[in-house]
Amino acid sequence: MRIAFIFAATLALAACSKSNDGNVQADLHDTGADLKAAASSVAADPDIKQVGEDAKQTAADAAAQLKKAGADLKAQAEDAADKTKAEAHKAGDDARDSADNPRDNRSSN
Repeated sequence: MRIAFIFAATLALAACSKSNDGNVQADLHDTGADLKAAASSVAADPDIKQVGEDAKQTAADAAAQLKKAGADLKAQAEDAADKTKAEAHKAGDDARDSADNPRDNRSSN
């Protein structure tokens, strides 16, 4: 009698499991279809498209400003280097002129 009861319970559980598996598969399929529909709806939404276009434009504007700032910084660095080079040459010339002038090289005796 116990074996028959266990066998009947096992069959009932197996039947429920198959039924539940079918329901779970159907639910998953429906959920996938719902997600696909929602994604399509979002992709077709003009407001979402506008946000995307605005983001692209903002990125392009930022890139242009960074490029301009980089060019300005390069020009300023080159100008500073030229001024430094000119000052160094002038200091070298002044030192050479001072060394060549005997009046500046007198020792205090």
